Amino acid sequence: ERGSDGFGRRLVSDGEFGYNPLDSRFRGNDGVKIGDISAIIASLRPLRLRAFASNSLRQHALEGRTAFRMMKTLAKKALARIGLDDCAARAYWRAYGTLRFNSRVARRYLADADEPKLHLGCGNHPLDGWLNTDASPRAADVMRLDAARPFPFPDAAFARVYTEHMIGQIPFRSAELALAESFRVLSPGGRIRVSTPDLAFLIDLWRGEISPLQERYLAWASADLPRNGSCFVINRFMRAWGHEFVYDEATLRESLETAGFTNVTRRALNESGDAALRNLENAKRMPDGFLRLESLILEGSKPPNAAP
Repeated sequence: ERGSDGFGRRLVSDGEFGYNPLDSRFRGNDGVKIGDISAIIASLRPLRLRAFASNSLRQHALEGRTAFRMMKTLAKKALARIGLDDCAARAYWRAYGTLRFNSRVARRYLADADEPKLHLGCGNHPLDGWLNTDASPRAADVMRLDAARPFPFPDAAFARVYTEHMIGQIPFRSAELALAESFRVLSPGGRIRVSTPDLAFLIDLWRGEISPLQERYLAWASADLPRNGSCFVINRFMRAWGHEFVYDEATLRESLETAGFTNVTRRALNESGDAALRNLENAKRMPDGFLRLESLILEGSKPPNAAP
């Protein structure tokens, strides 16, 4: 499952009983699910229902969960049919999630940072001075966040947003939502930097007349393939590493502008006119020059007078 709400909500505590609407599974303080009937009994202590903790109660609870899931699925389908599913999800977070998220990592960072900066999909490359997030965090100081869902942050909470080779790993429609949410959580005048694999790079590999750098890249990328050559490299690139969509410059530029960003500019690897957006790409994860060869990098600004 790609991510979750990721904020460790304590939804059952001190005799209260609640549920996580994004997860659709009841949880206790220690993450106990509905299958553990003792957690349900403990949470219902004020209602004095201990005596009724029987197979019947368990069955009713399971039936209730099934009914809730069915209602949730039907509501999602109805909203999707009329094109309001993303709008409804965003409205929910604004009315409920943004007020109640309690990630210790996020709260501590936002309280201490003079110029908050949001890093989406940090993987193994967290950045100093940024709120590093990932759908599958690999460190305790990385916040769990699914970029394919509405972000659990207030409007205008950050001055910068950055993502490297993540936006192409979620479906195109979800990426449009991620860019719209990035626009929302940026303060007026804030900037975004998006790095992603470049479709033109793959087309150039196939055309035949290639540079020495491209030749080295093909040899490196073909090392564990049945045959060497651009056909095999391109086929794997389009399918491997979680890729859902490979952008060209025109498509990514249009997506940024549709989200509301202006002054969209192409940048070279680790270069920017904004000091806060320089030297962010993890070039060391590949042989020298290969990440520069692969990457399309665009920056954009949120207008100073823009509404969330």
